[in-house]
Order: sequence, then structure tokens, then C-alpha cells
Amino acid sequence: MLSLYKQYLNILTNLAINQKYLMFGLGTKEIIIIAVVLVLLFGSKKIPELAKSLVDAIRHLRGAFKEGNELADDKNKKK
Repeated sequence: MLSLYKQYLNILTNLAINQKYLMFGLGTKEIIIIAVVLVLLFGSKKIPELAKSLVDAIRHLRGAFKEGNELADDKNKKK
């Protein structure tokens, strides 16, 4: 179990080395702290499930926006 925590921290550290700030003005230390808190709250088994659900939701939203744009384009072509 401890090795999973080390893997999460290693991945985040490697990402942070390449960029000073990863997202939203958060530095390396803040992202590592957030990752540790997430692992402690949800456990190492639940995080991949949560990530998969998040990716599925994003894909669903993108598909909905794409369909909306296609419908709008079709309406504009008919005019």
C-alpha cells in the first residue's frame, strides 16, 4: 500500500519538475499535498474509479456539445 503512495507522489513530482506551475497557480508542494489528501480520503483503489468516472463525464459533455454544434450548423445551412 505504501508503494502506491510513493508512485502517486513520484508521478506528481516528475510532472511538476517539467513545469513550474501545473494548473491554477498551484505549485508542486500544493499538488502533492492535495494528492496525499485524496489518497487518504478515498483510498488507492477508489481513485482510479473516480478518475474513470470523471473522464466518462467529460467525454459525455464533449459529445453533447459536438452534437449541439452540428445541429446549429445544419440549421444555418438550411437558411
